[in-house]
Amino acid sequence: MKPEILQPHIEEFIKNLSIYNIPINYDNLDIRDKEQAMDPVVGKFLNFVLNIKEPSIVLEIGCGVGVSTKYLISISSIKRYIAIDANKRRLDICKNTIKNKNIEFYNANGINYLKTTKLSFDAIIIDSVKSDYSLMWHLAKKKIERGGLIIFDDVLLYGLISQNKSIIPRRYLNMCEQLIELIREVSCDSNYGFSIIPVGGGVLLARNVS
Repeated sequence: MKPEILQPHIEEFIKNLSIYNIPINYDNLDIRDKEQAMDPVVGKFLNFVLNIKEPSIVLEIGCGVGVSTKYLISISSIKRYIAIDANKRRLDICKNTIKNKNIEFYNANGINYLKTTKLSFDAIIIDSVKSDYSLMWHLAKKKIERGGLIIFDDVLLYGLISQNKSIIPRRYLNMCEQLIELIREVSCDSNYGFSIIPVGGGVLLARNVS
């Protein structure tokens, strides 16, 4: 009998494959850093997608300690990679972990950066404050090239947004509503094709087809 859903242990099996291991030293990271780091399955998936896309200039909002950056900076087509994070301590860890001539690091708020930058990008990866996602979506659309990708991580909040409100912890209720609104906005935008992939905390990919 064919199972209706992917069994949970399958994702753990995939994570344990050697191809998902990256040389990040977690010894000096606190538990919060580890929790907020990008899921390795998501990192490998985005590496695969962007290798197909072959972007030249990439913006990552919320690079954290550099786990996601480590997966993406290896893409050979990238000539300029801008990694920003509002948390200076985490950004410094990212700087010290990843050495690449194509990376620029900025201690900045993602919304403020999108409002002020004059650059446009082939890909924008957003893994930041979830309550800012809808505003970042509208700002990012003004900074993405035709055919470019806007990617949001953790949009399914590990499945919480599909739960009945009565069983969602109170502290996540507003976040779930905001993420549902983001998905609605993206799905209603005729200038973008989109897909949601249920790996990690859920990944939303939107492609500018205008």
